Amino acid sequence: MKFSAAALANETFDATTIAVYPNPVKEVLQIQGVDALNVSVYNMLGQRMDAALSNNTVNMSGLVSGVYLVTIQAENGSKTLRVIKN
Repeated sequence: MKFSAAALANETFDATTIAVYPNPVKEVLQIQGVDALNVSVYNMLGQRMDAALSNNTVNMSGLVSGVYLVTIQAENGSKTLRVIKN
């Protein structure tokens, strides 16, 4: 069986263009560089937190201060970023 690396590549998704700000965040996290379809926020214990996505912003005001992993899912891929909540 022969595998091709090109078959696994996704040339239309450039994760380097995705950014979030402000970081650290107080209330609302802005997503830049991609139209987010879904966002998942996890604490450092791996627990999924309640955070709503609306117009490429994530409301994090209900979360306690700490470090979170934010997974941004776009049409052609996903990226996980570390975010600090004040």
